[in-house]
Amino acid sequence: MIKEVIGHQKTAGCWILLFDNTSLLKHKQKLGTTPTGFGDPRNVLQLSLQHQCLSMVLVSHSLTPYTASRTDLIYNLNLIAAANNISICLLDHIVTYPEGYYSYRDNGLLTYMRN
Repeated sequence: MIKEVIGHQKTAGCWILLFDNTSLLKHKQKLGTTPTGFGDPRNVLQLSLQHQCLSMVLVSHSLTPYTASRTDLIYNLNLIAAANNISICLLDHIVTYPEGYYSYRDNGLLTYMRN
């Protein structure tokens, strides 16, 4: 489903998918490239508030197979901590690559976020 939402990418990049209180995709936006990442968590949260969304999924596209990185883990934790204060939930951080995908939630790195 993610590849249908962001399209089949030939270059690396970072997107945010924002969902409303009924879990419908309300907004998607490209935020940057893989080297620059998603940008400041405050900007990500501001975008969520602007579109009145309660949950989000971060999506990165890599040109090579991916496993969790320390940088992404720290970013996710910082985003979760900030989002928690305004009742916004990070549902997952998914990294797609030509042969598959990596999900932080599926790999147990966001399991503590269960409601």
